[in-house]
Amino acid sequence: MAAPEVVPVGPPVAIDPARIAQALRELWKDAEHRDDGTEHALVRACGLTLVAIASHGAEFARVRDDVAESTGTVPARTILIEIGADVTVPIHADVTAYCAVTPGSDKQVCQELVTLRVRAEAAADLAAVVAPLIVTDLPVVLLVPQADLLAAAWLDRLLPLADVLVTDSARCTSLSKALERLLRRSADPHLSIRDIAFERLACWRELLGDVWDETLGVGHRLDAVELAAERGDTMGVMLHAFIAVALGHDGASRTRRVELSAATRAAGATLALTFATSKGGQAHRATLMQYGRHVTYAHDGTESCDLPRPVPDDAEILHSILLGTDCESTFERVLAKALDLHGPTA
Repeated sequence: MAAPEVVPVGPPVAIDPARIAQALRELWKDAEHRDDGTEHALVRACGLTLVAIASHGAEFARVRDDVAESTGTVPARTILIEIGADVTVPIHADVTAYCAVTPGSDKQVCQELVTLRVRAEAAADLAAVVAPLIVTDLPVVLLVPQADLLAAAWLDRLLPLADVLVTDSARCTSLSKALERLLRRSADPHLSIRDIAFERLACWRELLGDVWDETLGVGHRLDAVELAAERGDTMGVMLHAFIAVALGHDGASRTRRVELSAATRAAGATLALTFATSKGGQAHRATLMQYGRHVTYAHDGTESCDLPRPVPDDAEILHSILLGTDCESTFERVLAKALDLHGPTA
């Protein structure tokens, strides 16, 4: 995804959290006045409110970078929240605004950024600060990439504000607990759940469809599906669950076995997936392997070739979610199957 050119409207202004809304209005008013005393109109746009939360340190820096890359051309009011920040007041707030210019275009999207740096003991007060900043009658996306934070009591106070909860079950200390929390949250009919770990499978789901068309689609019998990944690897777990759901809930309705092992991967490969099929007494094998973000394909011993669909990075996934793309219909079934297959040992 090409990064937009970002043009600041003004420097960040530190203010009392109670004055954030007023400070935003003043920020735009000041920005519309030129140095020579004339005025120029700034085109502001807002299609949603994005509330992004992460722990102090490297996690917050990572989320801040992903949000900056993914929201450049998506008009939003963004509220960045750093939990456990080293600040002298319970909640430190600053506001700024910027205009992003899409590569290859002179069109600017101007939007607001509110940053809240919160001491750990003040997190319980977050909902009261965030609620007045939500843009009414527009979607609210709550981004909490660290799945461990889903257990926090203060998050329960923020969830009623959200229409969509985005997290990453790969960023947790216990995958089984993360899956349990996601399944529990998915029971809320007013909240849509998106898991970045599941969204990373997008290219794999397309590739599997292509492979099945080339085998089952031309009369092959599917004899086995073998998946090799590191034990507990979230991508491996999600892919295993997705294949099991696609083949039937028992994972064996159309195949003799669906296995997850730590063997048969080429050096440097993080995932290896092999389809063993047969037709007219002739055995065939199709193998997909993932190296970093790239996937290779080999069929019946032919030299492997790179496939044109890379695994999306976090910023690309978030950008797609913010644009309003629908969640894969099998999501909840895949989560439940992942917990069933790997929960006790994940």
